[in-house]
Amino acid sequence: MATEKIEKPENFINSFSFHDVNLDRINIDFDIQTAELVTPDMNWNYEGRYGYVKRPCRLIFGCVTGYLINVTDLEGMRIDSMSANIKEGYILANIKLNLGRGDFGSELDHISFKFKTLEVVDM
Repeated sequence: MATEKIEKPENFINSFSFHDVNLDRINIDFDIQTAELVTPDMNWNYEGRYGYVKRPCRLIFGCVTGYLINVTDLEGMRIDSMSANIKEGYILANIKLNLGRGDFGSELDHISFKFKTLEVVDM
């Protein structure tokens, strides 16, 4: 299982297209300050393009000191968009979700993490 430590997580998040990437689960461990997004294919949005390789993996956010989770339903959870910026020495990731259940609550469904490190662990 390969692990890729992302040197500049904010640049990686802002330049990679996570649109419509499915999420199997979200794991949060308050004791070791991690948040983990598990996806069956991080590269799904690139399917059909030259060089596409399916990549089931875990995105592990480390040194997490802040969590904001506002999700009304977990049916068909996909990432709509993900962005990141630097705030007070931490990286703030904002993840808007598309839950596949129509328009109800769609503006409210999001997750945010205040973190310092990001690793991608292939499964």
